[in-house]
Amino acid sequence: MKRKLIASYISMLVLFSLFTYIFVLPVIYQMVRNNLIETSGQTMNRWCTELSSVMNFGRTYILNISTNKHMQEALRTLAESGYEPESGEQELAQARTLMEQSGILKEVMYANDVTMRNVPFLVEVCCRTPDGRYLPVYSSSRGSEPEEWEAPLSQEWIHVLEQRSGKFLWTIYHSGSNEYIRLSKVVYDMNDYSRIIGIISLDLSYVHIAQNVLNPLRQQYGIETAIVDRGNRQIIGYYTIRLSREEIFDYMDGNPVLVHNGKDCFFAFQLDNTDYYLTGLKSLDLVRTTYLKTCLMLMAGAGGTLVLGLFLTVILSHRIMEPVVQLSQTMKEVEYGDLDITAKTKEKGEIGELYSSFNYMIRMINELIQENYVTRLNQKQSELNALESQINTHFLYNTLDTINWMARDHDAPDISYLVTNLSTLLRTSLNHGKNRMTVAQELTHARSYMNIQKVRFGDLFTVQEEIDQDILDDIVLKMLLQPLIENAILHGFQHCQPYQEAGGTASGSGAPEEPPVLTVRARNLGDAVRFQICSPATRENFLRIQEILNQVPDVPCNNYGISSIRNRLEIAYNHEAQYFYELDGEGVLTATIQIPRRYTRG
Repeated sequence: MKRKLIASYISMLVLFSLFTYIFVLPVIYQMVRNNLIETSGQTMNRWCTELSSVMNFGRTYILNISTNKHMQEALRTLAESGYEPESGEQELAQARTLMEQSGILKEVMYANDVTMRNVPFLVEVCCRTPDGRYLPVYSSSRGSEPEEWEAPLSQEWIHVLEQRSGKFLWTIYHSGSNEYIRLSKVVYDMNDYSRIIGIISLDLSYVHIAQNVLNPLRQQYGIETAIVDRGNRQIIGYYTIRLSREEIFDYMDGNPVLVHNGKDCFFAFQLDNTDYYLTGLKSLDLVRTTYLKTCLMLMAGAGGTLVLGLFLTVILSHRIMEPVVQLSQTMKEVEYGDLDITAKTKEKGEIGELYSSFNYMIRMINELIQENYVTRLNQKQSELNALESQINTHFLYNTLDTINWMARDHDAPDISYLVTNLSTLLRTSLNHGKNRMTVAQELTHARSYMNIQKVRFGDLFTVQEEIDQDILDDIVLKMLLQPLIENAILHGFQHCQPYQEAGGTASGSGAPEEPPVLTVRARNLGDAVRFQICSPATRENFLRIQEILNQVPDVPCNNYGISSIRNRLEIAYNHEAQYFYELDGEGVLTATIQIPRRYTRG
């Protein structure tokens, strides 16, 4: 017994370990990986949102400058005066005075962000001359005098900016060893919107972005990042992603994308209102590390549980199993015929009650044998036979259920269908030993029988039901309809050619011929319930049935079903129920049972 317990316990732990390894661990791995990907994606999206807010600040700032009345007046004055850097110092001084009156131009403009803190923007302003040239007026990144600096404005860049009809233009340019992201917009004369009077630009240093965005993402979150200009297929500044340029642009079509055989995850988030993307590559090595730790923890837990379980089994088996084993040995001695034995134990509780019950049982057996051996033995045998009959009934149901499921497993729906109806037929026939059932149960019993016969005879007939739903709960004698249906099928359809054998056509015409109909009716007549079974029949069949019904009740006949219905109805309903057959001119035989409803309403 101990060995069996230990073996079963080990088997359970082995099965648990296999189940965990095959099903649980892969799910854990997938959950950890998905959580890491989701968390990294949320982090990237948050930083992308904050960087986008900084760039949106630049757009708003340029709009405010370009529509400021002092800026408009200064640029309009320079454009109309024919300003030249070599000779227009006075005009330039006047324009700067007007700009300073606005109070919005500063040496360095800062976009205040919670995470990125103060982000510096360099401001540059150029005016447009009547001949289409752009001359520098103000720059916070260079000297104070125009001759000391030159704005990096190419004719191609100016042409692209003017063609955007006042929309913002994002570009990248280098100045010495620094790289800048430039946001520019042409300034229209608010008095004449068809006239361009200047350009305003804001420059954002890539070094600041790297220090405040890219480096924290790499150092704090382990995400290798880069800013990509997708429109121009250009990567801004240096980047640390372990991917080639071609791979970066190939992977930007999806978010997120697993790369390197699922070992890394690539993200790409677009900055608002730009063609720039914040891209990142997250290694999934942490998932594998967590997965291995989980495996080790589960293995250690399973091993510890096994050792503890074995220890507890050895300790408790003597305490719990030993009295049971002793009682089992005592029961074997009783089995061999020793009824004078007494089971002894010091245990209390459930084990003590078990011993006491066993000893009481032995005493009662001895008393019963002494009182009346033969009588009691016969009585026990009768009870045993009744119990065996019940067990056999359940065994039959279980066997039919087993056959049903085996038929389903072997893709045999006809067998499953037949077995299911047979099981239903048997259950309703027995009806827990009761001789009455509801109309609904009686119809279920009849349907099961008809379904079995349809499988047997194929397309010999079809079934039509006409049932009033308000009588389904009425109580009637069981198995009233089945003998009538059996007689109709076995005798009423004998003269009918099977539908399949006849080819489905009428003889000589080739037109489709429907198989004959077996009609089952259950009607509410108000003061009575009427059952009718209608089927085709010959006059010989009708006369034979009439002969059976006219026989003396005590005289046995071959067709027990038809005659037994009459006897049962007379006894159960005090000769008030009606039972008769009719044959109409079209060869349809109708069997009718009519019962007063005062007997059926329970």
